[in-house]
Amino acid sequence: MLGVVGLLSAENLYIRADPVYKYCKSWIVNDIRVQQILGQDIESGDLRSYRLDPGNFHFDGKSLIWRPPRIQMIFDVTATGPPYRTGLVTAEATKKVGFPPRLKTNLLKIDYETGNEGEGGKVEGDKTMFLVGSSINLTRISTRSGLSLQKLAEHVHINRGSAEINVQK
Repeated sequence: MLGVVGLLSAENLYIRADPVYKYCKSWIVNDIRVQQILGQDIESGDLRSYRLDPGNFHFDGKSLIWRPPRIQMIFDVTATGPPYRTGLVTAEATKKVGFPPRLKTNLLKIDYETGNEGEGGKVEGDKTMFLVGSSINLTRISTRSGLSLQKLAEHVHINRGSAEINVQK
């Protein structure tokens, strides 16, 4: 009995990156709106980064508050069909306590290139499509890290013309 309680507690206290990545990638690959803007046969690229926050209790001055486990993730995708665009997926999910524990996707968006800079042109055109959440989710500053997703995403840019991912420091 003690082992079962321990296993349930551990399952509710931690979030794993791989299932969240597979879920978000599947959503992006199968969404018809994403296929229309990027192209057919969407594949993931080499970039995959995430930040995990385990569940914990926080004292806000008056009471003890449970902060659920959370993951913030970015990864790149590329379409192998017309219009052959690349995109950067940003996701945030939390795990609700219970049995079985369930993931709640708070944010899922894709930034994609619409300009001709990938072909050596001078027109930069970047757009964002929100599948879950809105721009408010990006500007919310994390009480855990002191950073917002918008600040993190500003430092990553995919340039298809040079076939590399540029990370600015």
